[in-house]
Amino acid sequence: MFLTEKAKSFKTDLLIIGRGFIGTYVQNLCTKQNVECVSTTRDGREGTIEYELPDESVPFEEFVKAANKLPYAKTLLLTFPIKGKKLMRNFIESYRVSHSSGPQNSQLIYLGTTGVFTKIPSDRHTERDPTVNPERQESENVLIEEYEGTVLYLSGLWGGNRDPRNWVRFYKTEEAIEKRIKNRTLHLIHGEDVANGIVNGLLQNFTKGERWIISHPECYDMLEILVKHLDKDNLELLKRVIAQPNMRKYVNSPKIEELKFGKDACLQRRVDPDEFWKTFGLEPSFRFEP
Repeated sequence: MFLTEKAKSFKTDLLIIGRGFIGTYVQNLCTKQNVECVSTTRDGREGTIEYELPDESVPFEEFVKAANKLPYAKTLLLTFPIKGKKLMRNFIESYRVSHSSGPQNSQLIYLGTTGVFTKIPSDRHTERDPTVNPERQESENVLIEEYEGTVLYLSGLWGGNRDPRNWVRFYKTEEAIEKRIKNRTLHLIHGEDVANGIVNGLLQNFTKGERWIISHPECYDMLEILVKHLDKDNLELLKRVIAQPNMRKYVNSPKIEELKFGKDACLQRRVDPDEFWKTFGLEPSFRFEP
């Protein structure tokens, strides 16, 4: 899609910067609900707008030139991490320069990760860990404090080909398995539930300058996934790990057939997304089945 010449006269409800995994779910839901939506990719494939965020080192004019390809949108959804204050400012300011004739400044939604919340449990008001993705956190702060945008922190995305059962491939050593069992709580959210939260939540009732956590209210158990889906050889590794005396703190039994999972194991949630669902009057539709 080539919009360079007519971008300033073309308007849409939602512009997704970086279609990707979540952007695809969001655009599909917008289509179903007749919400005007366009998205970008680096190569302009499949009817998207070709757009790539310039490097921080280039002159501001290059950002404006790139932004001229984009239409005016009531809301922008940024789906990929932008590192640092300057890059975020350059992106937003260049878009505003390119669309200064628009009826108002666009609302900004920025996707983040719950990995910045390391206190247990954490909700949206909990202080973030400044050592985790500090440049990304800088860009979040700029978006919220200077441009009244909203950050939506996601946890454990799944859906389609992204299946948590396939994550067992990362656990092929006793060390990796032991480390995961010691931190076995798993938070997940389906792509369609994220899309619903954005389209029927934030787009309907935008909240300026807020941080939200979006996840399924229930936490899952990575140990259950490992037990059910590891291959025979790696399952033997797991058996050796749970048989170690020091693992009694983390599992209820040294025998695999006696292990308790999830709620039965009294796992504690690491993040609390309840305020998001309550505020917007929504609830997730997809529950993962290990």
